[in-house]
Amino acid sequence: MNITPIDVDYREDATTAGGLIDYLGADRVRPRIHLEFGDLFWATEQCCYGIELKSVSDFFGSLWSKDSGERLETQLSGLRQFSDVPILGIHGIMWQIGGHYQLLDKGYYVQKGGYLYARGVKRSAMYVASVEGFLASIVQQGVVVIHRDSKDALLAAISAFYTESAKDSKRTFNHYLSGGYYQSKDSKYDQYMNVLMSIKGLGEERAKALLERFRTPAGVFKANEKELLSVTDVGKTTVRKMKEALG
Repeated sequence: MNITPIDVDYREDATTAGGLIDYLGADRVRPRIHLEFGDLFWATEQCCYGIELKSVSDFFGSLWSKDSGERLETQLSGLRQFSDVPILGIHGIMWQIGGHYQLLDKGYYVQKGGYLYARGVKRSAMYVASVEGFLASIVQQGVVVIHRDSKDALLAAISAFYTESAKDSKRTFNHYLSGGYYQSKDSKYDQYMNVLMSIKGLGEERAKALLERFRTPAGVFKANEKELLSVTDVGKTTVRKMKEALG
């Protein structure tokens, strides 16, 4: 599937584009692009993705900012208009103490004598219920939330998200959806694969190997144990599970 490079807004810190380039390569990232909303943007043939990046301190500060333009709710509303998949990416540690979140953008906490001491911490606190309530509300409105403890970890997650979005077929969890979960250009082969992969323990690679050997699910089910065990990566446990599934 065709996919555009990731556009990085010109107002973003240089470490953002640099980190993405480290993970994806220079040809997959376009820095210093003027974006109307959000900090990152890319598109595939099926949909477009927009990401608003926030450190935890920026995130907390923008929740109820007096400046409507800086308010996160306003920013996400604009992002939803310009992207099919709006994403909020947060980096930094939200350390929960009692009913409050303490900020840790950089630095660390140390524990001595039953007390926590902050090193390199921006001291601030927000009610856990307020923060989680806001996040729950935007998820219900279709915003994807990705939170990692560091910016590098967040950029790694975004890079993986970007790479996955370029794939033609998405198989993870698709077995819960109607119409099967294996997709190729051959509908009959898809049916065969879906029949075999519906058996617990028969993943994609085993199903492919069985079809290569026996051609159809009927051929697989008619095969005896010795014939099945001759297939690569098919052991006695797999054969037992197949027999159990067939009654």
